[in-house]
Amino acid sequence: MRRFDVCLAIVALGVLSACASPKSESGSQARTTGEVGSVAPVKRVVAAVQGDPFTLNYQMSSAGSYTPPGSEALEELVNTGLATLDVSGGFAPRLAEELPTTQNGLWKTFPDGRMETTWRLKSNVAWHDGVPFTADDLVFTVDVVRDEEIGVFRDRAWDNIESAAAPDARTITVRWKQPYIYADSMFTPQFAIPLPKHLLEQPFHENKAGFVDLPYWTDDFVGLGPFRLQSWERGAYLTVTANNGYVLGRPKLDEIEVRFITDPATMIANILSGAVDFNMGRGLNLEEADDVRGRWSDGRLETAPYTWIQMWPQFLTPDPPVVTDATFRRAVLYGLDRQQMVETFMRGLTTVAHSYLNPAEAEYREIEPQIVKYDFDPAKAIATVESLGYRRGPDGIFVDAANKKLSLEIRANAGDELRRKLLLDIADELPKVGIAVDPVIVPIQRTRDLEYYTNYPTFQITQRPNQLRALNNMHSSQATTKENNYTGANISRYMNPEFDALIDRYYVTIPKQERTEIVGQIMHKMTDEVLLLGLFYTIEPILVSNRVQNVRGRYPRSSHAWNANEWDVR
Repeated sequence: MRRFDVCLAIVALGVLSACASPKSESGSQARTTGEVGSVAPVKRVVAAVQGDPFTLNYQMSSAGSYTPPGSEALEELVNTGLATLDVSGGFAPRLAEELPTTQNGLWKTFPDGRMETTWRLKSNVAWHDGVPFTADDLVFTVDVVRDEEIGVFRDRAWDNIESAAAPDARTITVRWKQPYIYADSMFTPQFAIPLPKHLLEQPFHENKAGFVDLPYWTDDFVGLGPFRLQSWERGAYLTVTANNGYVLGRPKLDEIEVRFITDPATMIANILSGAVDFNMGRGLNLEEADDVRGRWSDGRLETAPYTWIQMWPQFLTPDPPVVTDATFRRAVLYGLDRQQMVETFMRGLTTVAHSYLNPAEAEYREIEPQIVKYDFDPAKAIATVESLGYRRGPDGIFVDAANKKLSLEIRANAGDELRRKLLLDIADELPKVGIAVDPVIVPIQRTRDLEYYTNYPTFQITQRPNQLRALNNMHSSQATTKENNYTGANISRYMNPEFDALIDRYYVTIPKQERTEIVGQIMHKMTDEVLLLGLFYTIEPILVSNRVQNVRGRYPRSSHAWNANEWDVR
């Protein structure tokens, strides 16, 4: 389809703005190939995000109540850290020669509880403006992220830093007041991506109040990433071009235009028309994306596990009390056809969530044998409930010794269509194994009533992070009790000193193998006692044109642009 025809089609859909960006010049521009007089067409693609970014720094984007979708990918196009997350979920070196570990001696712990991490930078790395990248830039970065007057960059982890020093231009050493297992991710897109001292030191010291308003964060951005900012049309698009001096070598693409399309229908219209080659960042839901896949011969659907859907049991104020019995919680899992949920709600593109740990996590394969799994088995569900002293009534629902029906009020918050559908599905399935369900959709207004919200009687269906960094959400100190005004992340109010000790050990155990063993113990306890009832892992879809190569779904904490230097066109 010609571009003119594409734009007319989009106008008909009310999406004229999608055609407002510069005309693709892939057929008219050329680049030298190294041979005298020889040129090759410019390699150019068009991506889109469902947000309207206001900065190219992800920490600034995520500091408020709303983070524009795709912000993390935009940052990783133009900047990079000492390491970055790859598609397997592990950190891979970028600007650093290697990651600090206890084995290579770059991660040291001391008898007094302090520790030290050291990075050695790769040689001949330069900022987009040609100025050499040095360890002094990282020392400056530490000063900025720890500054209390500029709160948008702060992370509680950096309060553990005692000092940062650069003994030479390619070495930085950070001393820590106490152990912190994620210290090796400090200078990465996840925490504190490097900042250019030569551009920001003077305004940082002279006007901290105006620091985040500098044009550096937008039109004058200078980074270390595979692409450099070329132009930015507010509310419409930005264009980046290849960084010839990128640390991993010049990117395969010459130019990327990223359009800002906030409406999902408009995004899909642009993809189907060929005006956009792929989307980045959150926004499209699986149902929309999979429907497109079924009628789109010019592209493909890429997915990766993103988070999970789970049911949190009530441990503090359950009604009926049997909810606190692990045997009963096992029966509930036996009675739920979670694989059918995957087929129905995830189009069969993800898997049953047998544990908190996402299969995409690097540790999953090693600890999987310690995970207790509960496959769908209605007969076993019935027998398990009967072992607790219940008997089937005339209507097939279990009753206790006092002839009281076994009924569960299960809640899900309003405003989430997936959880609403899941709740109704569960309310239809559990009665088949003798467990009645009273489904309750909690209005958004009532979720602000923390006492009501946290005193749900049996189970609450939620979608929460299941990264190892978030294990603390299960700690007793996070329990939403009356004593702490019902605040905290542990809404089940499960409180167990033995389990707390495992979590505490995890966060201070530096050697990776020992830490993985602790993860295995945690996952075994969580699944053996069914502390959370995982339903399935969710996925984040990305639609990719067949002309584009090496664009893949992302790992939960990474961005779609983690390997942007490898993107190519046929």
